Amino acid sequence: MNIEHADFKMAQNNGEDNLLPCPFCGSHNIVYARYEHTAGTRWAVVCMGCMAQIDPGWAQSWGAVQELWNRRDILKKQSIPLHDFYL
Repeated sequence: MNIEHADFKMAQNNGEDNLLPCPFCGSHNIVYARYEHTAGTRWAVVCMGCMAQIDPGWAQSWGAVQELWNRRDILKKQSIPLHDFYL
């Protein structure tokens, strides 16, 4: 993602676009980033506190990256070691 050409949308965190805090720095300053790719519009989630991001490259809706971002916090809460998750 070329961050210079992305459009940012702050999550309202009171409705369907809710994003959990950053699992790395704890920031609540999380944004959706919409950008153009040769294959069309793509979406990412970016923490403005530490610049952690989820950008799978295939997400054509904000809902797809929302699910990926929020799922990471669920894995942390369940105490599943990452090496077990990827095996």
